[in-house]
Amino acid sequence: MIFSKKYSLLYVAIFLAILLSGCGGGKAIDEASQYISNIEEIDIPDDVKVIGLGEATHGNIELQELKKDVFAALIENENVRVFVLEGDFGGGQQINQFILNGEGTAEEAVEMLDYGIYNTKQMVELVQWLHVYNAAASEDEKVYFYGNDMQRYDYNKKAVLDYYEAVNIDANKKYEDQLEHVSNDTMRELTTKQLEEINHTIDNIMSDLQANEETYVNNRLRMRLPSLYSMLK
Repeated sequence: MIFSKKYSLLYVAIFLAILLSGCGGGKAIDEASQYISNIEEIDIPDDVKVIGLGEATHGNIELQELKKDVFAALIENENVRVFVLEGDFGGGQQINQFILNGEGTAEEAVEMLDYGIYNTKQMVELVQWLHVYNAAASEDEKVYFYGNDMQRYDYNKKAVLDYYEAVNIDANKKYEDQLEHVSNDTMRELTTKQLEEINHTIDNIMSDLQANEETYVNNRLRMRLPSLYSMLK
């Protein structure tokens, strides 16, 4: 997990380690108390812009609960405004839409990450807490959620095709056909040739979006805010 302060220019990582006494043949850490502090005592230096939180284990309930408490403290006391999780980018965007706009439920949003280790009561509680926080926060104090993994296809593909459906229906149909066989279920079965074709399609999509940025932005604005678009025209 990565937490980012607003207006990040300098990237510095701080890893908060959970120190456990050794098991098996390991040894307890001498004077471990010097490395431990209460959440209320967290004080991040002003020049730190990115904070990393490591986990000693995946799925263990204590660390799941600690994650929420630490992030809440960083938001409320340290001006942290971005939460980055080791999870699917497209699924993370579903969570982002929920905490910003209330689309769906926290349970549904967490399931869209498509990682079993995150499908927990504690993660749902964290996402719900972020939604409640954003509902009361001013625009410049809202928190955003991102996933930084790219192994999944479904929600990333859906976001691209939904956008094209709004701005260029012909491109939507073309890329929907070209990406028809691309899904989470088939991602480990794709051949080298198919992967090369996917890369080619993605390059074409990126080129198209860049070349038609102004047109697409206007099309999107016209569909979402027709009266405002007419005034701008």
